[in-house]
Amino acid sequence: MAEEWDLLVVLDGCRFDMFERQNWIDGDLSARTSVATATPEFLERTFGGKTYDDAVYVTANPMHRIDDWCSVDLDDVFHDVIDVWETDWDDDLGTLPPAAMAAATEAARDRYPDRRIITHFVQPHYPFIGPLGKRLDHGRMRGKQRAKGENSDEEEKPIWDALRDGTYSAEPVRQAYEENLWLVLPYVRELVDALDETIVVTSDHGNHIGEVVTPFPVRLFGHPPGIRTPALVNVPWLTVTGDRTKPHPPERESASHPPEEAPASGTDGGVRETPRSGDAEPSDSRVRSGPLVSVVIPTDHRNERLATAIESVLDQRYAPVEIIVVDDSGTGNARAVAERYDAEYVEHPERRGADRARTSGIEVADGKYVQLLDDDDRLHPEKLSSQVPLLERDPDVGVAFCGYASDEGARLPDPAARGDALRFGPTDRPISTMLISASVLDDLLPLRDRTGADDGGLRIEPDTGCEFDSLADALVYKGDA
Repeated sequence: MAEEWDLLVVLDGCRFDMFERQNWIDGDLSARTSVATATPEFLERTFGGKTYDDAVYVTANPMHRIDDWCSVDLDDVFHDVIDVWETDWDDDLGTLPPAAMAAATEAARDRYPDRRIITHFVQPHYPFIGPLGKRLDHGRMRGKQRAKGENSDEEEKPIWDALRDGTYSAEPVRQAYEENLWLVLPYVRELVDALDETIVVTSDHGNHIGEVVTPFPVRLFGHPPGIRTPALVNVPWLTVTGDRTKPHPPERESASHPPEEAPASGTDGGVRETPRSGDAEPSDSRVRSGPLVSVVIPTDHRNERLATAIESVLDQRYAPVEIIVVDDSGTGNARAVAERYDAEYVEHPERRGADRARTSGIEVADGKYVQLLDDDDRLHPEKLSSQVPLLERDPDVGVAFCGYASDEGARLPDPAARGDALRFGPTDRPISTMLISASVLDDLLPLRDRTGADDGGLRIEPDTGCEFDSLADALVYKGDA
């Protein structure tokens, strides 16, 4: 608390090494040593016996309300404690989504303009809320029920127990953990863009994902108390100063400018007057509405990855969206997956290649804009809601793209190159990062037939017929193939 900051963002359970690899928010990053290996211990050691009337604590984590878990009463520490988990908890996810925390943080800043704000997100701590992580059967947070004195008939099995007993191997758990971090970072960036102040991003503790620790040859899981290893106590400390030069920010709504609710089927406004197969209903009612976006997903014998890609579309905070699956297997392999998600299904009787599959999808698409999504990639929930405004506000812009993350880290477009897409090079603009005007694609059809999944030409050809814009956010997670 002695450090200089206006907003302190706490990402629960965020290891330094993972943050260093995945972070794409500009600032001065260093590693700090946490005083604790669990949230209650962190709260007790950091705030116990102290008073900070100049600060407000905004939290998604209910642990401080459970007396037998945490001994410090934060109401006696801070000027105000805002329990966002009481109003915005998602029972299906078993946690509080990061979008709600970002909105609550901006609302707290509006309410308390002269006080420091501490905002405590749950992510990247499990439960895993991304399309990959949700496929793992693991326990939800029961802290809210304990804090409310409610009983649950369900028994929680933490993901770390499932990892320990061999239900899952370490790799899918690590991927889900980093996916949670990828999901929360754009909302942290939203706060950076919205608030012209000194912001620090840190964590209360880290986590072990089955690594062997020395000097004893044992594996650790989760964040057991009383054991201090680098993975548990090395946490990020990212400082973003208020006098920074802000990059081109995404047009997202904040708490002070709430998003429009998408009109229901049958209403005016050109939004889904007649429901059709594959229309995706966002899971969060606070969505931005606009023109129809068609998401075209070519696939070939990768049903599990296809399902994850589709689920990332269903999680979009934008409406309306139609999903079109183009099965290039030649055997109807993906039909069951498309039917499971009520997606429009286009089948090739024989393999024709990725670009012909994209062409088939574009030809049946009804959207004003088209999202071409590789079946091994995932979209961030804010991708479409962030990119559609870039295309809507300037009729000369036909392509909007963004950065992307992968297991190797994140890569962002350079804002200095805006207006000249070729300066980025095709490898900096993977297909899934682009949202393209259907009118631009119409002039390119049929897409040139190339060997395998080569899409280099498609990444260049739109540049000759339109202008483009970009977002310095990693809103796509690239697969490994």
